[in-house]
Amino acid sequence: MKRIKNDGLHTTIEHWEPLSVNKDKALEYDNMLAVCDGGRKADLTGNVQRILCCDASKDEKEIAIDPTDERQMKLIKYKTNGEIYTDPEDKRLETDINQVLNLNGLRDQNGELIADTSTQLLKGRRDAYEQCRTFFRMLDQKNKFTSNMIKKRIDAIEKQDEMPEYAGVTLFFLKNKYRELRNRGL
Repeated sequence: MKRIKNDGLHTTIEHWEPLSVNKDKALEYDNMLAVCDGGRKADLTGNVQRILCCDASKDEKEIAIDPTDERQMKLIKYKTNGEIYTDPEDKRLETDINQVLNLNGLRDQNGELIADTSTQLLKGRRDAYEQCRTFFRMLDQKNKFTSNMIKKRIDAIEKQDEMPEYAGVTLFFLKNKYRELRNRGL
């Protein structure tokens, strides 16, 4: 969800099948993904505790979640507090999300957030939701809160050559609102 700059400073190569499992696939393109640094280089000034995520957290572990698998990606949902989850629940993917990739930050045994990721993924997803809420309020105030107006925003985002950060979260909430308004005949 974060912008990955193509400058070698913010991007690393993730081997889908870890090299510790199969070194023969080290140079196979279908075994490589460009990923962010997972917070390895994050500026952690102050008393803020954050944790590594994504590739930096995964290390050499094998995972089931595959960002190139459309079926799996359709299971990914977002909560308004920035958490991601699967619906219907998929235990393997949830384990990858929460324990291997740390995409929901560090949580205590009660599920309460202790620390966001070093790249502030939760904050970014929360901010994307808040931007959607602000957009909805603005449409409502102008008496333009219709499925057509939501669809225009969805189309505008999807047509961009370079999508904004957290576009997946924004599109998730916009599409949900679009379906809701369409079902209500608005």
